[in-house]
Amino acid sequence: MQDLLLSADDIKSIAKLFGQEPKKSENTYTWTFKGSNDSQHNIYFSIHTGINLLDRTISIVSVQTIYGYYELHNIQRWEILLPDEVFFFTETNDEISCLSISKNNGVSIFSNLSKDILSIDITEVDPSLLLSTLQLSIFDSKNICQ
Repeated sequence: MQDLLLSADDIKSIAKLFGQEPKKSENTYTWTFKGSNDSQHNIYFSIHTGINLLDRTISIVSVQTIYGYYELHNIQRWEILLPDEVFFFTETNDEISCLSISKNNGVSIFSNLSKDILSIDITEVDPSLLLSTLQLSIFDSKNICQ
C-alpha cells in the first residue's frame, strides 16, 4: 500500500472534527487539546507530512500526553469515526497498526495486529484480543481494512 501525504483538505477535515485550526510550521500541523482545569492533562497532537526518509516521502502522526509519547509512521489511510475520533492507519499484507485520537483527550494505539483477527468469530476471540478486534472490526465493516 502506498504512503499517504495528507492534503490541505485532509487537514481541514480533521480541524473541523476537532473544532480548532492547527498551528502550522512548515510541513507540521499541531493541535493542543486542553485537559480539564489541570494543564498536566493537555494533549499535543501533530501531523508531519512530506517527511523524507531515504528514498520515500512519508507522513507521521505524533501525540504527546502526560502518560507518554506515541508515533505512527508511514500513514497510508485515515478515517473519522463520529462523533469525535480520527484514526490513522499503516499496514502490510499481514498486519495493521492504527493510532486514534479524540477531541476529549482519548488516545489509543494498536500495533502490528494480525489481519487474521478480522476473520475470527467475535465470540471465539481470546479476551486479550477483544478490544483491538472490536476496534478494527468497525473499520473492516466499512471496507477500510483490506
